[in-house]
Amino acid sequence: MNMMKVKELLAQVNESITLRKTHADKVNEYAERMSAGVTFPPIVIGQWPHSEKYGQSGIVDGLHRLGAATIADIESLPVEIKKFASLAEMLGYMYEANMAHGLPVTEGQRNARIKMIHKIDPKATLEALAKQFGLSKSSVDRVLKGEQGEGKSGPKAGANKSKAHQDVNPLKPKAFFSHLEKLLVTTNHKQSYADLIAY
Repeated sequence: MNMMKVKELLAQVNESITLRKTHADKVNEYAERMSAGVTFPPIVIGQWPHSEKYGQSGIVDGLHRLGAATIADIESLPVEIKKFASLAEMLGYMYEANMAHGLPVTEGQRNARIKMIHKIDPKATLEALAKQFGLSKSSVDRVLKGEQGEGKSGPKAGANKSKAHQDVNPLKPKAFFSHLEKLLVTTNHKQSYADLIAY
């Protein structure tokens, strides 16, 4: 299995494919477990056909683990390189990975992913999207028409989201780094984030 330095992995964060922020509690939980010697699955770096908007590579699974590693003073992490035939395939993989572990995916995040895949691949059928996301064709149709929002009752039903999912906007790399730096401060970590990524 390949290993990559954490500071090199931070450069692999691709803001254009990220639909949600990292959650501080989860990052801290992972950091404690890493410090205790718990082994985590590898960070997955995806590669796909070049896109002007979405680039051609980025971390598709493991941002919470990456944030935790900076707090736990982990120098390197295991990495898996995964190649995708299309952007749609990569986005589908990200959704499945989120469903399998880490923070649960909110309806809003799921719906945003469906819309993104459909925009990238307009030929994607309702049937294919429904199968990929475990929904009925009518539900996917409502999502694409904007009739189903973040909550079960529509776009304004934010109250049924957990506290961990109050903000589902993409986390820009600068904000991601700032978030990590705040975590270092709140956990009484004396090393600054700038020190962690300095070459």
